[in-house]
Amino acid sequence: MFSLFLKRIQSPLFFLATTLLVAAPASANVFFVANVAANGNGSHTRPFNDLQFALDAVQPGDVILLKPGNYSGSWTTATSGTPDQRIYIDGTNRGTTFINGRSLESNDGLVVLHDYYSVSRLTFRNHAGNGITVAGAASVSGAIESFHISDCRFLANGQGQNGGDGLFIENVSDVFVGDVQSLGNHSNGASLLNCVGGTVTRSDFSSNRGTDNSEGLAFLNCQFFRISNCTANRNAESGFDSSIFEPIARSANNLEFYKCKAIKNDGDGYAINGTLTGTQTSRFHFFRRCLAVGNGDGGFNAYQNAQTIDIINCTAVKNTNRGVSNFDGAGDILIANSVFYRNTAPDGTPDDAGGDPTVYHADYNFWSRLAGGFAGIRGGNDVPSNARIRLNSRFELRASSDLIDRGSRQFNIDFLGRAPDLGWAEKR
Repeated sequence: MFSLFLKRIQSPLFFLATTLLVAAPASANVFFVANVAANGNGSHTRPFNDLQFALDAVQPGDVILLKPGNYSGSWTTATSGTPDQRIYIDGTNRGTTFINGRSLESNDGLVVLHDYYSVSRLTFRNHAGNGITVAGAASVSGAIESFHISDCRFLANGQGQNGGDGLFIENVSDVFVGDVQSLGNHSNGASLLNCVGGTVTRSDFSSNRGTDNSEGLAFLNCQFFRISNCTANRNAESGFDSSIFEPIARSANNLEFYKCKAIKNDGDGYAINGTLTGTQTSRFHFFRRCLAVGNGDGGFNAYQNAQTIDIINCTAVKNTNRGVSNFDGAGDILIANSVFYRNTAPDGTPDDAGGDPTVYHADYNFWSRLAGGFAGIRGGNDVPSNARIRLNSRFELRASSDLIDRGSRQFNIDFLGRAPDLGWAEKR
């Protein structure tokens, strides 16, 4: 019932110029948009000259294909797709298809107000507001079902007086963000607000340096997300930030970070924030094989009220504050198979982790102070008291490190060799 919609295109030159692999219903219409003077009917030979014409024309299952070029303005969706007939907005190549802001406008680039949209292979740059806004709160139903975005870039958005994010997603269930670069925006690289269920993977949120709240990737009141293989580098505040400012049900905030890197951000590498009201929220965060290096505050910092956090096989090195901190009764923190090395403030005992005794350091961690040398590995895995960290330039263990195969196997982590290595990366 499904076929690659490109099979319906007869032009061999167009076929050679296009590598889209989106599956669309066999009955789908394909509307073309090009940067041309005369407006057409949306066909390949007579394309629309503005994206809004295509957005007004599509029905569930249809595809909008933007030909290479520069497009300037602001556009808004007009109709919803369905679970089995999404609406696709696709560029030929994110390196040749650009959605540009207009310097005199304060608008966002693309505003999505409807369900079941997929956006791919486009670059959004220099908008006064957000590059893309997915505004569930402003939709007819007050929420949006399913938004997916892949292989897109967001560059230097938020040029207006009020700033803006590269990507802003609010009140959406089923979110997918993959292979996205959001760089140098004047607020956050990407913000997700009141979203439920999704994946963020293989994406880079770096060098976002506005005057406030300039995190790489920020979550506010979000639930059930997996963030994997993402990087946040040199942002003005935290690399990754997860906050909740209102109570929600126990166990309802499962955010899992896997193989992420937070490097040289001005704030924390990973900031986990509870409520401001003192309400017990019982959020659950899981960090697996994550790296925090050279951040201006802590590597992994937890703040305010009833957090439950697992930090397993992670590494925090050369952060200005502690490798891991627990402030204002943040809750229970389990730390295992991890390395905390040469952070400026002390790392080494539960009290050093922020003064809250609810921090639980499991066995098999390596702790070292900037001044004072070895602080210890607790547990029965026969790690010598003079254990050597021996990191390479990527902050992985060298083959000669005493910390290889020294972790515990009880924490459900993949490993090579006899046991997990300590820290974020397996050596063998």
